[in-house]
Parts: sequence; C-alpha cells; structure tokens
Amino acid sequence: MAILEEITNAVIDGDKDGVESLVNKALGQSVDPMDIIQKGLTQGISIVGDRFEKMEMYLPEMLLSAEAMRAGIELVKPHIKAGSIQQEGVVVIGTIQ
Repeated sequence: MAILEEITNAVIDGDKDGVESLVNKALGQSVDPMDIIQKGLTQGISIVGDRFEKMEMYLPEMLLSAEAMRAGIELVKPHIKAGSIQQEGVVVIGTIQ
C-alpha cells in the first residue's frame, strides 16, 4: 500500500507532523492498525537503525525519527483491538546473588 510506504518515509525523515497526518489518513481509509505499526512505523525505524549503525544518520536525526514513530503509535493505540496483539512468550530476567 502506498500510504504505508509514505508513513515509512515520513518516519525516516523524522517528520512528526507528516506521520500524524498520514496515520490519520490511513485510519480513515480503514487500514488495519497493526499494518500501520508493522509495515509503516516499524519498517521506517528499522531503516533508521540500519542507517545509524552504518553512520549514515546521526543521533539527532535518529531521535527525530523515534519521536515521529512514537507520535504515530499514540494515534494508532486506541484503534487496536484487545485480542489483536498476540503474546509470544514471557521473558524472565534475574541475577545470581
């Protein structure tokens, strides 16, 4: 879907207003909220992480992208149905004294 690619690009650009606008547009088009998160927002931040690792992006740019993604997720949260998130398991972390 083109809207998800636009969301991905807006996250990469760190365009918080653009992400908010596109997420609202996608929700208005009845795009599945989980697709918005997984195929739009997460895809964008993953690319940002790869670029940061290769030193093609710097910390301030990465932080802008993270803030844009966070804004998008906050808009999507109310639209996620309670049973649509599948729990994969439990992680227990501890230390030996």
